[in-house]
Amino acid sequence: LVGSEMCIRDMIEEIVEKLDSGETPLGETVKLYEQGIALSDYCMKLLADYDGRIEKVSRSTYENCGE
Repeated sequence: LVGSEMCIRDMIEEIVEKLDSGETPLGETVKLYEQGIALSDYCMKLLADYDGRIEKVSRSTYENCGE
């Protein structure tokens, strides 16, 4: 997963650099924006999954400690 997450980060950075350059044609700008949103949505889903997994482990640990 670390490799794929780094790849996603690199893709997002490349999109931001192209958009920040101000030299991207409008059609490509829209396409890049859509790609960026899709990557962002994917990352948010990953974070939500990780959050759920952490919550589950935390709950389990708390219950097993008898508190």
